[in-house]
Amino acid sequence: MGSIMINTKYKDEYYGIIENILDKICGFAHFFNYTINMIIFVFGNLDLAMDSFPLRILPQLRKKFPSIQFEVKDPNEEWDVPEELTIIDTVVGVKKVTIFDTLEEFTAAPRFSMHDFDALANLRYLKKLGKLKKIKIIGVPPDLSKKEAIESIGNILRG
Repeated sequence: MGSIMINTKYKDEYYGIIENILDKICGFAHFFNYTINMIIFVFGNLDLAMDSFPLRILPQLRKKFPSIQFEVKDPNEEWDVPEELTIIDTVVGVKKVTIFDTLEEFTAAPRFSMHDFDALANLRYLKKLGKLKKIKIIGVPPDLSKKEAIESIGNILRG
């Protein structure tokens, strides 16, 4: 039996594709002992310093958690909504990385507001349409150190 060498730079992408094919055809994606545990949407805007923090720490998160599929999404675009949606986004008004389990938390306490109004408006719209069943927003303050943010997000992702 021959072996296939995959450039480590593209390993995650290829394994994900191969895993999906095997899972669909044979139902044994675990063959590679490499599974995608979850998909996390990452919001942000590199053109705005205040809103770019999740995108700036994304390479380190991908390296630290190769079994998690991080997908950069524009909150104003249309995308398929998973049954359980997890998002990493900048949240103004928090002092540490904070988990929000409902959108109502952003209106119940006025001191917390999603930085990007369009993100919150779009998520509320999806909820109203019944497309958004369960949500977890990992809110990252814009002025936290990279090290502290990655460590805190890591602790959340490890459960």
